[in-house]
Amino acid sequence: MTTKERWERLLGLLQELGVEPRLTERKFWGGTYHRPVEKIGYEITIRTPDGLIEIGDRMWNKNPDVWVGYTAWLSDREGIVKKDMRWTKSRAEVVEWVKNTMGATV
Repeated sequence: MTTKERWERLLGLLQELGVEPRLTERKFWGGTYHRPVEKIGYEITIRTPDGLIEIGDRMWNKNPDVWVGYTAWLSDREGIVKKDMRWTKSRAEVVEWVKNTMGATV
């Protein structure tokens, strides 16, 4: 499964909750062993009445090529993080966290 397919599967599960998530693809430059490498990152954003829920990738700090899981956070309208989720590789855990967070903000 490619990275994009993994994110599209998570997007589909979030849409089943009845929310309107937006998948963003962004290109950036990262360095691996002092060589610049072009990479693609994905992020899902969900608007809530109080701010945003954002879901992103978590990479291993010792090797930026190793994906360790999804991470998510809720920020208010000023961008201050109010709640966050520890990283996980389980899409079901991410969906459950979003469901619980959406229930608390509505």
